Amino acid sequence: MTETRAAVALLIRNAGTLDAEVLLGRRVQSPRDPWSGHVAFPGGKREPGDLDLLDTAVRELAEETGITMARTALCGKLPLAWAGRHSGPLVPVQPWLFFVDDAVPSRGDGELDELAWVPLSSLDDPSLRVSSPVPEHMGVRTSLGVLWGMTLSTLESLWFEPLVPGIRRLMLDFDGTFYDRHHSLFAEIDERISLYVAQRDRLSHEEGHEKRKHLYLTHGNTLHGLMHEGLQDPEHFLDFVFDMPDEVFPGPAPEIRAVFDRLSLPVDIFTNAQAAYVERTLRLMKLEGTVGTIHDLKSFGYDCKPHEAVYDMVASRHPEPTSEVLFVDDRPDNCATGLAKGYRSLLIRESMPDWSEALFRIDTLTDLPRFLLPRLGLG
Repeated sequence: MTETRAAVALLIRNAGTLDAEVLLGRRVQSPRDPWSGHVAFPGGKREPGDLDLLDTAVRELAEETGITMARTALCGKLPLAWAGRHSGPLVPVQPWLFFVDDAVPSRGDGELDELAWVPLSSLDDPSLRVSSPVPEHMGVRTSLGVLWGMTLSTLESLWFEPLVPGIRRLMLDFDGTFYDRHHSLFAEIDERISLYVAQRDRLSHEEGHEKRKHLYLTHGNTLHGLMHEGLQDPEHFLDFVFDMPDEVFPGPAPEIRAVFDRLSLPVDIFTNAQAAYVERTLRLMKLEGTVGTIHDLKSFGYDCKPHEAVYDMVASRHPEPTSEVLFVDDRPDNCATGLAKGYRSLLIRESMPDWSEALFRIDTLTDLPRFLLPRLGLG
C-alpha cells in the first residue's frame, strides 16, 4: 500500500522585518475532513499527476489561494512534519519555503473558506496563547481562529531557530556572490579571458569567445582547461585577465560590511579567481578587513571548483567540521559538491534548480541574517 504523503507551501512576506507575515487559511467545515476548521498552510495530499511533493505544494497553493509560484522561486525545504497526531490519520507533510515581496490571495477551490496574512510576531505575544482543541496543548489566537498542532510547531521552529543552525564560519565564493554577475566587472573578466584565448591560439574574437565558453563548461574554469591543453604559466594568464582599470570594479558596499559585523562570524573566500584580484576588489568595495583567508586558484594548485579535491584542501585549513561551515556560491554544481562534502550550502542569485537536499537559495549576501539568526534575521 502506497503511503499517503502531503506538502504545504509557506509563503513569508516582509521576512527579516518586524512586519513578517505568513499566509494561512482556515479549512472549511466538513465531516469528511479530520482537520475541518483548522488554521493551516495552503497544501494537501500528493496526487498521481504531481511530479514530486514540490509540485504538490505549488499546485495546492494555486488551487486554494489563486497564487501561482514557479518551482524556481523556491527558497528551500524545511524539515518533514507530521499531521494528525491528535485529530486524524498520521500523515507525513513536506513544508516548502517561499519568500515573497507581495502576493494577493483570492478564494480558490473552496478547501479554505478564509485566507489571511498572519503576523509572525504573534508567536512572541503571551497574551495570544490560549488552549487548543486538544486541552493539554496550547495554541495561538489569530484572526482565523486558534493556530495549533503541526502548523504552529512548524512556524515556531521557523521563527525561534535559525533556518541554518550551528554555523561557526562563512565560506563565500567571490565573483557573482560579493557582487552581482550582471555587474560590468563580470562581463569585463569574460572579455579579458576571451581575448587571452584568442591571442594565445591565434583565433578570431568570436572563436576565442566560443572556446572560452567550451573550456569553462568542460573544466570548471577556463584556466584549468588551458592548463589541460599545456599552458605552462598560469600567473601570466591571471595577471592578463585581471589587468583592468578601477572604474569597472564595484563601488563601496557598506550593506555587506554591516551584515558581517552583525553576524560576527569568521569569513573566508573560496574562489576560482586570483587572491590579488580579490584583495583589490575588496579594497574598492571598502570591505578590507572583513575577510580572513582567501582560498584562491594558486593555493590549491590551479585546480578549481567544483572538483572535490579542492574542497578537501580547503576543509583541511579551517578548524570547524564542514557541517558547521556555510558555503555560499552562485553555481549549482559548486553548491552540489559542497553539499557532498558536508558543507551547509546556500545558492545565491540563481533560480533554484531541481530541489536539492538541505539547499536554500538567497538573492544577495544581505539575506544571510534571514538564515543564520532567529526570527528570520531579526535575532
